[in-house]
Parts: sequence; structure tokens; C-alpha cells
Amino acid sequence: MAVHLTQGSAVEYENILYGNMSPKMAADYLREERISIRSFSETLKRMYPHPDIIQRLKDFYRDNPMDGSDGKPSSMKRKIQNWVYGRNLPTNREDYFRIAFALGLTEAQLNFLLGMCTDYAVQYRDGREVVLSWFLRNEYIYGEAEDFLSSLPQSGNHLRYEETTDGMHNLSGNIGAVLSIPPALFTETESAPVKALPVQSPASLPLGRDPHSRDYGYTGRGFTEASRITHEIRNEFQMVRDTEELRACYIRNLDRFGQMHLRSYYYFRQYLKQLVQPLTVFGEDELDYSIETVTDTYLTLHMPHGKNRRNYSLVQKLIKQNWPNTTSIRSILSQTEDVPRKLLLLLYVVTENSDFRSDYRELDEDYVSLEEKVEDHWWTLNALLTECGMANLDLRNAFDWLIMYSISTDGEESMSERLEKVINELFMDIQS
Repeated sequence: MAVHLTQGSAVEYENILYGNMSPKMAADYLREERISIRSFSETLKRMYPHPDIIQRLKDFYRDNPMDGSDGKPSSMKRKIQNWVYGRNLPTNREDYFRIAFALGLTEAQLNFLLGMCTDYAVQYRDGREVVLSWFLRNEYIYGEAEDFLSSLPQSGNHLRYEETTDGMHNLSGNIGAVLSIPPALFTETESAPVKALPVQSPASLPLGRDPHSRDYGYTGRGFTEASRITHEIRNEFQMVRDTEELRACYIRNLDRFGQMHLRSYYYFRQYLKQLVQPLTVFGEDELDYSIETVTDTYLTLHMPHGKNRRNYSLVQKLIKQNWPNTTSIRSILSQTEDVPRKLLLLLYVVTENSDFRSDYRELDEDYVSLEEKVEDHWWTLNALLTECGMANLDLRNAFDWLIMYSISTDGEESMSERLEKVINELFMDIQS
């Protein structure tokens, strides 16, 4: 197997590929928690395998109280114990940075925790996060990083995609427009009838994309600008040798900072455009779908509605958590929320990644084995996730396991049909 995995993940990869599991069997496998789910507490204790972990965290939070906290030692102690004993997770990204400083973790370990628990690793275009990462990497203490940050001008969320009057989308900010992409017309129209997934034509491929390339990024400057800026900033900060250079680097990049992840937003728009503006088999545009219709038709997938998860099992909670709905899709489109990793994976499955392919795909040929097809999707998805600053697929993650199972279809059913069948079986005991 060309895919290199840890022992536990390798077992799950083999189970998915060679286990001959029907959707019901896959649902039972997840429901009975036969998958060894990776937890925050387990991972943290492997990174810091010492008995004083709770005491070190308590001492750190006592010496570095958070703004807005109630200040009660008993409250903070209980929160820390809940983290370490696996009862819940930190909900604030800042807490992951603080935990890393408290336990002397590396920047790579911090990135792993953030990616596993918050969708995104360190955002190197976020002024605060890139500075905290520099202090962690150079083994300073958290208080020194806080003092330094307090002396800097505050970074904003300058860069964002904006639509111009001619329908183009620019990546713009205080430095002016730096990126243009083709129009993506998400018009709210009357709901069109439910229909099969859109059939793509070469004309629907994004400009600048070589449809036969195995480079899953984009070749045009416009499509790579957002990623290029982030990589430039990260590389520039990695070259910094002292705090004076750090200050100068921060000031120099002040207008390029931003908290939103632009690359994942771009992929989100490209995937969603296929569902909002489908093509007929003849390559003709049909009536645009509304966001409500897209969500109900393609993204609900028999997932129960409602927020009450009192009777859910652990796996059901993990898969249901942050499932997209019309409200969240609208918030992402308006760039008031970041693109969740779960949504990006769902869009990959629902569209079968067809927007980044030509009509002809060698993988569709009969002589290509299932193993080769699954491996290709594995590398494609991980390349996409890496480019977006997200964690790679983890087969000890219940949702990632479900995504890989859906991808491992033999062609008799689509990826989304396979996914929908498992969800229907997995949640059949839950009232919508």
C-alpha cells in the first residue's frame, strides 16, 4: 500500500478497502465504536507523557489568567481536568496556544492539535497567531509573547473576496485588489426540481486549470494568490532571528493579515457553484438552484434536524456536529464564518470532485483497480486539505472514516448515495 499510515489508521484503511462492508455494516461498525477514535486527551498525554500535566496547566493559567474569565481557581481547575480526562475540548483557539506554551510543545504539535480539534492549523496570516507561533518556536514564555503583542498595532481582517459590479470576484484589502476570479453567480431563484448531480463539461472547469494535471492546485496567478500570500508570510516569519526583526516583519505585513481562510473559501465557492448552477448533459445552463434547494437536495443526506443530541451516541454526536444548513452556508458565503473542514469534505463527495477534472478520467476505466481509485482520492483530498491549512484525513476520526468509506465505492452507486445510506442507517433510531 503506497499510503503511509500509523498502525491504527492502517487497520481502518484496510477495513474500508477490503472489508466488503455494506452501508448497514459500515453504520454498525461506527455505531458499535469498533473504530478506535482519536481523542484530544489521549493525544495531549502522548505529547506530554508526565504525571504533572494537570499541575503544570493549573500553574500556567494561574500565572496567565485569560481576559473575561471568572478568575476562580476552582473553575479553571475543573476545566483543565475535563480537558485532560477527555470530558470535553477547549473551545477557544487561544487555549491551544496556551496549552502548547504551558507544556513546552513544539509548533508541529500545536498544529496537530489545532487541526484535529478546530479544523485549521495555525493561521499564518493572522497577526496574533503568527507571532505566538514565533515565540513558541523560539522557546520564549507566553508572557513575553503577550507583552510583545501588546506593543504592536492590532492586525485586522483586511483581505477578503469581494464581488465587483461586473460580477468578478477580487481578493482585496488595504493593499487593493490582488486577485480576480471568474463570476460565481449565486442567485437566489425559485427552487428548481430535484435532479441528479450536474454533468460537467470542459467549459465549466476553472480558468488556469490543467484538467489532466496531478497538481491539484491551480496554475493561474489569480487562483494561487491567496495561498501564495500565506506561504510568503509564513516563510518570512520563519526567517526572523530576533524580536526587532519580528516587529519589522509584522509591520511590513500588517495589510496582508486576515483571519479568514481564503483558499478554502475559494474551493467552497467552486464546489458550490456546480450545485447552484448545474449543466445539462448537453452542457446547457439550467435554472439556478436556491441555497435552500442545494442544502436540502445535496447536503442534508438524511441527517436528523434539531440541536438536541441528548440521546446520541459518541459517534453520532461527532458526525452530526456542525452539519451544514442553509443558515451556515449563507454565513460562509458572506464571509462572516470560515469554511468548516466537514463541509469541504462533504462537497468533495457530493460533487465527486468533478469541477477539477475533465470529462475523461482514466480512473473511470475498467482496468483501474478500486485500490488505485481510492489511493488517488486519498492523495487528492489530502493535497486539498493541506493547501487549505486543514488537517489531513485521519481514519481514527469517525467523520473522516465515513468519507473514506463513501469514496471507496465500486461504481455501482455514487459517493453521495453511499454516504447517504450509511447516515440513514446510523441515525435511523433518531427522530428528526
